Order: sequence, then structure tokens, then C-alpha cells
Amino acid sequence: MSTNQLFCAPFAVQGSAWRLEAQRRPAGSGFFWGAAVEGTEGMFFSPLVVGLSAFVGSAKRHGRWTLESTAGAGFDLIASLATTVTENNSSSVGFSSTLTTNYGHGLSDVSPGLSAEGALAVAHPIWGDALDVVLRVGAHLSTVSFEDWYLSSTIGLRYNL
Repeated sequence: MSTNQLFCAPFAVQGSAWRLEAQRRPAGSGFFWGAAVEGTEGMFFSPLVVGLSAFVGSAKRHGRWTLESTAGAGFDLIASLATTVTENNSSSVGFSSTLTTNYGHGLSDVSPGLSAEGALAVAHPIWGDALDVVLRVGAHLSTVSFEDWYLSSTIGLRYNL
């Protein structure tokens, strides 16, 4: 007997996500704003194909460490579910049917939606003021489907101009 963890504990499903963002930080202010493009990948991980968002944030410095919080809203293109029903009828076995549901993979298989996001991050410079290492945890919510809601944890580098 096999069980599918996806239906038992959807919060335990793993996948990969990417995010590229640009921020504007006025000198002498703890507030900032920016825009991001992001996406996810994985067979059973969030069906988001790509998303664009705008966000605002606040940063507080503690020595060389910076604590940041952000909130934003955006537009997503989300993979749609496609359901296939296969029916078989034979004289020896009788009637049987199989229902298969998968996420579409073509451009015609996406739905637009609105999203909201929030994140907390900690940053530390690793090369002067030009390069920071950033640890971030975030949440993403969508208007299309709860299946596009996810939590993320990210480690990345930030280049400061």
C-alpha cells in the first residue's frame, strides 16, 4: 500500500523558487521600496509560473546586521489544473474509470491572478558595503487558488550600488 504525502500533508511538499528584485533605499531612511519578478518550479510545489510584484519595506540596523520586513502585492500567472477521465469497458473486467489531474505546461494552461506577500530578512555585509548575504523567510498568497499559497526560506546575495 502506498500513500501520497501531498494529500496527507500539503505543507510538507518541497520545491524550488527563485526571485530577482530591485530596491530603492533613500539615504538616511529606514524605509525602502522596490519591485520583484519571481517563479516556482516543481511537480507538486506551488503552481505559480511567474509573478511580478511591488513592495515596501522597513530596515533597522544593529551594528553590522540589518533586520528587514517587507509587504507587497502583485500579479501572477498560475498553472491551471487539467483533468483527464479515462474510461474502460471490457466484457471480462467490466467498467472502470481513471481520473488524472495535472498542472498544464503550455501558455494556454495559465490563469492570471493577484497576490500578496510578506517577508522578514536579516542581512550582513560580506564584502565592504557592496555585497551582503541575506537570509529571508516569506509567505505568498494568491487569489486564484490556495494551492499557490506557500512559505519560503531563502539565502542569497545582494549587490549594493
